[in-house]
Amino acid sequence: MQKKPITIADIVRIFGECEIQDERGIWMPVTEDYKKDKFDIDLDFGKVGEKVIEEMFEGDGAIEVKREREEVWRKYKNIAIEIRCRGKLSGISTTTAKTWIHILDGGGGAFIFPVDELKKKLKKRKDEGTLKLRMGGDDKASQLAVIPINEVFI
Repeated sequence: MQKKPITIADIVRIFGECEIQDERGIWMPVTEDYKKDKFDIDLDFGKVGEKVIEEMFEGDGAIEVKREREEVWRKYKNIAIEIRCRGKLSGISTTTAKTWIHILDGGGGAFIFPVDELKKKLKKRKDEGTLKLRMGGDDKASQLAVIPINEVFI
């Protein structure tokens, strides 16, 4: 199944006017106060962020977008990343995308990762013995790597 590419217009429609805050990929809404008080100071920094996003969405790399249900992430404070389904590698294990966007439904924001970096994070947790695996999804047929939201960037 061919995936529909996500555009910057799609992100703005969902989250409002945003910019990337830092190298971790955290999206922050742009407020009038921010525009007025910090625009000139952060212009060069912002231009670098614009270039990163432009390359992400208009370059040759596919994007994988996943979404956590609000009632689940708010209750358990985790994100779940599929690694297998019905015993076969899937999700992060087989994606050809270069960028992974993980949306927290209900206004929780989103995390953006280079896929290679996200795979390294999962491998590091596995090697350290801190990777939690759970079954979930349709018919509980997917093996999921579960990461606490407050540890996503550790």
